[in-house]
Amino acid sequence: MPAGGRYSPAVPLREKRLLVVDGDGGRGRAIGDGAERLGARVHVCGTLEEALAALQVWPADAAVVALPFGEGDSAALCGRLRRDGVRVLALAGDPDAPAVAAQAAWLGAARTLPATVAIPQLLEELRRDLSPPGAPPPEVAADLPPSEFDSLIFSWARPALEETVPTSFARPRLEPLAGPLPGAAPAQLPGAAPPLLPRGSLAEVFLPRLLAVLAQSEATGSLELVQEPVRRLLLLEHGNLVFAISNQPHERFGPRCVRAGLLAAAELAALQRSLAPGESLGRTLVARGALTAGRRTELVRAQVQEIAWSAFAWRQGSYRIALGPLPARERLDLGLRPGPFLLQGIRRAVPPERLRQELPADHTLAPGRTAPAAVGLELGPAEASLLALADGTKSVGDLLTLSTLPEEQALALLLAAACLGLLVPGQRGLASTRRIGFM
Repeated sequence: MPAGGRYSPAVPLREKRLLVVDGDGGRGRAIGDGAERLGARVHVCGTLEEALAALQVWPADAAVVALPFGEGDSAALCGRLRRDGVRVLALAGDPDAPAVAAQAAWLGAARTLPATVAIPQLLEELRRDLSPPGAPPPEVAADLPPSEFDSLIFSWARPALEETVPTSFARPRLEPLAGPLPGAAPAQLPGAAPPLLPRGSLAEVFLPRLLAVLAQSEATGSLELVQEPVRRLLLLEHGNLVFAISNQPHERFGPRCVRAGLLAAAELAALQRSLAPGESLGRTLVARGALTAGRRTELVRAQVQEIAWSAFAWRQGSYRIALGPLPARERLDLGLRPGPFLLQGIRRAVPPERLRQELPADHTLAPGRTAPAAVGLELGPAEASLLALADGTKSVGDLLTLSTLPEEQALALLLAAACLGLLVPGQRGLASTRRIGFM
C-alpha cells in the first residue's frame, strides 16, 4: 500500500457505482464485496422494486442482474437502466433459455454470463466494460482488505455510522429542483449562491444556507456532499437532520464508543465480527448493558452533528439533493431543530474570515418573516438584543459595535439568522425618531 494509507488511483473500478440485483443474498453480497475491493461503490438489492427505488436516489454506472426475473416491475427497472445508459451484465443458470434471452434483451444487457461464473472473472468483465478503450488492466494487490477502502469509498453496502442501511427502500417520488425549493428562498447576501439546483458546486453555495432552505421547505430526502476523498450523506425528514453517514473510519459509531471509554478497541473488533448482517452495533451494546438507550442517542446525535458541521467550511466539492422517502430503517429521535443546529455549527466550524466574507461590514440587515421560535432558536438577552438592533438602518459593522457579544459570536448569530430567514437584506435608511440612524 502506498505511503499515507491511500491506494493508487489505478484501482480497477475506482469510484464506479455498481448496482447488484440478485435474489441470492449470499452471491449478491459476495459480488458486492469483490467489487468494493476493486474500488467500486456498491448497492446490493434483492428484488426489482428495491433496485428501482435505489436507482432513483443512487445513479449507477453498471449493474449485475440475476435472471430470470421473479415477480416485480421488470419493465420499469429495464426502462430505467436503459434510459440512464447503465452498463448491464446478466447472470443466469441457463443463459441460452428463451425466457432468459428475452429478459436480457429487455435489460439491454451487454452479455449474459452463467450464474456459476467466478466472481473475479465477472469483475474483470465489468472492468473491461467500464474502462476506456485500449486501457491496460491496472496492477492491484489481490489482498486489499475492504475495511481499508472505507476511508476512500462511500458505499451503501458499508455504512459508516452506526446502523446498517438496509437494502429495502420505500419507493421514492423524486422532485427535481429547477430553482429554489417551494416556499423558501435564502437571504440574498453579496456573493450568495445562485438558485439551488439538484446538484451543484460548494464553491458557489454556502452549505448552512442550503440546509436552511431545505429546512424551511420541510424537505425529506438526502443531501450528498463530496470533497474527495471525503464523502458525506445527510438524511433529512421534514427539514430536520435525522441521520448522517461519512466514509471516514474515525467518524463511525464504534470508534466513538472506544474514545468514550465504553469498550476497548479489541472488544469492538471482536463484537463487529460477531454481528449478523443488518444487526446494529448500538442496539447490541444497549442489550448487553454496555450502553444506555439515552447515552446511545447522545452519541449518535453528536456524531451526526459533527459529520455535518465538518463540511460547513468547505469551499470546494459538490452537493447533490434527492427528494423522496427515506430508507426504511430505525431512526433515533435526535431532536436536531434547524435553528440551534445551524447556529452551533456556524459557531464551531466556520472560521472568522468566512464569517466576514458572508457578512461584509457594510451590509445591512432587516427583520425577516421567520420568528426564532419557528426554527427552534432560543435566544439569550444579548442575542435577542442584537437581532432587535438589525432594523434595516445599521450596517453589520454598526451591529458589531453595538453588540455586547464577542465579534465572532455576533457574526455567527447574524449569519445563522440570515440563513434561516430571521433577517433579510435591508435598505439603509433613517430609523424612526426614537432611534439613531447609523448612516
